[in-house]
Amino acid sequence: MIMIQPMGEGLRARSWQRTFCRLAVIACGVALSGATAHAQLSLPWAPAKPKAATPQQQPGAAAPSSVTAAKLTVQAAQLMQQRKDDEALPLLDKALALDPKLVPALRLRVFVRLSKNQRPQALADLAELIKLAPKDATTLVTRGTVLAGNKQYDAALADFDRALVIDPKSSSAIVGRGRVFRLKGEREKALAEYDRAAALNPKEAGAYVGRGIVYMGQGQVDKALAQFDRALAISPKHVEALAERGWALLTKGRPTEATADFDRALENSPTNLFATLGRGMAMVATGQHERAIVAFDQVIDRGVIDDPFPYLLRGKALLTKGELDRAMADFNQALKIKPKYAEALAARGMGWTKKREYANALADLDQAIAQEERVESYYARAQVYETQGNADRAVADFRKATELAPKGLFDVVAQASAKKRIEQLSKQVPCAGAGRTTGNETCL
Repeated sequence: MIMIQPMGEGLRARSWQRTFCRLAVIACGVALSGATAHAQLSLPWAPAKPKAATPQQQPGAAAPSSVTAAKLTVQAAQLMQQRKDDEALPLLDKALALDPKLVPALRLRVFVRLSKNQRPQALADLAELIKLAPKDATTLVTRGTVLAGNKQYDAALADFDRALVIDPKSSSAIVGRGRVFRLKGEREKALAEYDRAAALNPKEAGAYVGRGIVYMGQGQVDKALAQFDRALAISPKHVEALAERGWALLTKGRPTEATADFDRALENSPTNLFATLGRGMAMVATGQHERAIVAFDQVIDRGVIDDPFPYLLRGKALLTKGELDRAMADFNQALKIKPKYAEALAARGMGWTKKREYANALADLDQAIAQEERVESYYARAQVYETQGNADRAVADFRKATELAPKGLFDVVAQASAKKRIEQLSKQVPCAGAGRTTGNETCL
């Protein structure tokens, strides 16, 4: 059984909070009503329609500020539906300068700010929305989702619980609780929440996605795939389900199918970092390292500075291309973010090996294995021992690499290489022991 370790959790949470909010934008119906061209947003939380001009207004007089703000909000919503968030933001700023309490403008600005990774500003807007509408469960769930992505778990749970007091049938709030428990590593509690959400609302796709992520963390990849399939049967364009299924398919060694899922996810949410990272990983798996680096660049260039995983992946792609200095810089950055990151230590050890600095390589690989026993780390250390002529230690590490359960795609590849090397060595090392060989046999 392949045990999958959490990877890119920061990206996963950040991508989901953006997607969660983007879904609300896509759901917006935009219409202009009447000859006065007053704006009305058809949202689940739609405000009252702006009042028509009073009879006292003279023909041709300037529209009231609230009406102008509403018009700007409609224009911004239209731009956001075209994925022109950069153009929408100034219009929303103007609308809110005219009418600071215009709820639709505040909501849309939250979505834009999240898409631009401006989480503190988004949270400030959400706080204002909650002041204006303290009994709006949807806003509380949205803020809880953002807080969970920020690792502010207690505050997130408080928002989800408050939403459930207002709306006890809010399956999205229950899914939010499950997400918090999953991020905290409390998998059984997370599964209980996802089960509760699915029982309350069998059409709640997020419940099945959450289950699938937990199963992936437990190494139950087939069970995870079934859950992602269920989510996509309910919502075929569910971005999170597509991205998660793509990663699961990669783990199964099916990069072509995985790429199709990542592409579909990005078609619906072009800024989804987790899907972008996955597509890059699929390119690594198919030997397209130059294209993979472009994908990893996109993730890192969007301001991802607190997650070591993109740096690890880009570094590995660069290492394969022979760009050692750039690769080592990425491994160092990953370790700066997470100093005891076993995979980054192992990767840097492989970098030292390429540089023929074997003492440094062994130091990093020893530390990586002390932190976490992984197939790839043992395989890499075996290669160093073999290069140094230490056959016994090399063989021991190659064997260990064949015995451990892989924890990801790189481990799967390393294990296949270790098995192949063991087979090669078995044909080179003569058997010792009287009466066991004819002189031509060899064994390891």
